[in-house]
Amino acid sequence: ALALAVAMLCGPLTGADVGRALAGLKGGGETYARLGHFYFVLDPDKFAGADAFRVAASAFLEELRNSKAAPGFERVRIPGERAFAQRRRSLEEGVEILEETWRIVERLAKEFDVPFPG
Repeated sequence: ALALAVAMLCGPLTGADVGRALAGLKGGGETYARLGHFYFVLDPDKFAGADAFRVAASAFLEELRNSKAAPGFERVRIPGERAFAQRRRSLEEGVEILEETWRIVERLAKEFDVPFPG
C-alpha cells in the first residue's frame, strides 16, 4: 500500500511516468523515462511538538532494536543505521583512499595547478 501511494505521488501527481513506463531507466540509454519526485515535509511542532516526537520516535526505534532478530540475523537494524555509523567513523577517523587514487588526484592537481596536500 505504501509503495502504491508513493508511486502515485511521484508519478501521476507530478506528471511523470509510473509503473512499466519507467522501464526506460533500465534500457540501453536510447529512451529516457520521465522520472518524478514528490517531497513531503512535516513540521512536528504543528502536531505533538518536536520534543515529544523526538522522545516517542527514539523510544520506538529502541523498541525495534531490542526486538528478537529473525533467524539467521544477529540483531534488528534500523534503515540508515549502518550509513550513519560509517559517516560518524569517517568524520572521526578520516576516509581511506587507495594509493593509486591518491596518485591520480595528485597528478591532476599538478596538471591543473591546484594546491594539493602532499
